[in-house]
Amino acid sequence: MQVVLQAGSQLHALRLQLYASSPHLQALPQERGFCTAAEELGTLESGHRGPCLVLLNDCKVSPEDFNHHILSTFLRGYIVRVYWFEHVTSSRTELLSHLNMLIQQHTDSSCHSTQDRDLSGRWGKEYLMKDALLAENGSEDTPLHHLSSGSSSHGDSSFHDKSKEGCLEKPRGKLKVRLQTYPRNFAESLAEELTDIDCQLHDFSQSLYALEVDGKYRYGLSSGAEMYLAPCDREDLAKDYIARAALKLEEVTQVCGFNLNKDMIAMDLGASPGAWTQFLSKHIHRVVAVDPAELNGQVLQHNVTHIRKLAQDATEELVAWSEGKGYDLLVCDVNRHPVEAAKLVSPLLPYLKEGGLLVLTLKFHGRGRDKEQKVDEIKGIFRKALTKTDCIWLLANSIYERTFVGIKGKQ
Repeated sequence: MQVVLQAGSQLHALRLQLYASSPHLQALPQERGFCTAAEELGTLESGHRGPCLVLLNDCKVSPEDFNHHILSTFLRGYIVRVYWFEHVTSSRTELLSHLNMLIQQHTDSSCHSTQDRDLSGRWGKEYLMKDALLAENGSEDTPLHHLSSGSSSHGDSSFHDKSKEGCLEKPRGKLKVRLQTYPRNFAESLAEELTDIDCQLHDFSQSLYALEVDGKYRYGLSSGAEMYLAPCDREDLAKDYIARAALKLEEVTQVCGFNLNKDMIAMDLGASPGAWTQFLSKHIHRVVAVDPAELNGQVLQHNVTHIRKLAQDATEELVAWSEGKGYDLLVCDVNRHPVEAAKLVSPLLPYLKEGGLLVLTLKFHGRGRDKEQKVDEIKGIFRKALTKTDCIWLLANSIYERTFVGIKGKQ
């Protein structure tokens, strides 16, 4: 089975593609059958704008398990739609012919009747358009808008029948489907050309997926219960934290497979105002926040220790609060040049346990996708202390950020 993911921006689509193409990361792990390869679909208007589609090849995960995975991880705030398909053609005629055959097969195998609807005293069809219009400028912070009408060259649409003025024969025995298409206006033409379907928004038994992109039609018909219909709301992900910065730690620990537990102790360097400290305090035994500045009052929980000093002046406190055992995590999200931030963190690595995780946000200047040269310099700073390192463009990172991670261990 092939799957296409639709993201809220082209840069999020790129990062989903990078995740799916990285076997060592746990966002869409290949070892669990999410895909064997991934690629961005469609023509990119620039490095930052495009159709926001990612193709996952040879997915072996069931739709039910796929949906559960999205909803139980950080991905729920970034994936707008999931399209499932088995068929690909470059011919519009072949597309319509095969879809009609598939629809007829489903109609014959189960008796579906259309619920009667009275529109101005006549039987007819009612089309209701209600879907997410994706951000068209590629901005990381542009929200998704839910529309009841309007048009766009970008996005998918789900239709419910609506008739034009006039008397039509009461439909009987038609297959109740919800159309999910890219581009959105593709749904309207399909609804007109596929005469044996009754397009519904809520009361449907089948999902009809169809994408027209790169000169090809990708399509499939499957059970309506398998359709992914959860809202994509990044703001909801961060509702329990003082800032969205907390989402970076949630994401990085999940993709690195670093399971937090109540026996762990973490050091948060440059912690103010405290979003990372707040996230960690909900999942581990103790967080030692090191920053001369104040922390937000909501962050100061019973398992948070705030050392209001520079790290180099807090040696005794850092040793004492680690209970002499060292720290399981060393995290830093300071607003410094990447190399400067790395040099700030490096002297604290002796406090990190063997097998402990370093998480450092790298804040670059410029929108380019390629940061390899500077990342190589940062890896050099940590080469003697860390055995496994990676630089990840998290979905929660801004356009200018990357997240550097490393595991402490013997060379």
